[in-house]
Amino acid sequence: MIEEKAHVGSHILSEVGGLSRDDALLSGGNYLTATVLGEVTASGELVQLNPEGSDGSEVAAAILYRAVDASAATKKGVVNARLTAVRASSLVWPDGITEAEKTAAIKQLKANHIIVR
Repeated sequence: MIEEKAHVGSHILSEVGGLSRDDALLSGGNYLTATVLGEVTASGELVQLNPEGSDGSEVAAAILYRAVDASAATKKGVVNARLTAVRASSLVWPDGITEAEKTAAIKQLKANHIIVR
């Protein structure tokens, strides 16, 4: 079991009318609240952002609203996928991500109207 870095929703600075939360399918890991996620194109499942990927997971698409353990099987979770401002200091990035990769991911999130502050 991994230890939570943040409380559920504590990474949120603001949401537009609660419209920023969506149900999603997650796979491939035991994810903490505020994990930055990419979407695998073939399956539509969300996984931790992988800047080195080539399956869609290299594009930041959402932020995990609450922790989900999808390491053994695909699980349903709640994500912030649009119309949200989030706390930069709370985000959970993949190990080894560079500052340039973070900057690119933040721009990708902004395209979904997820603002990192």
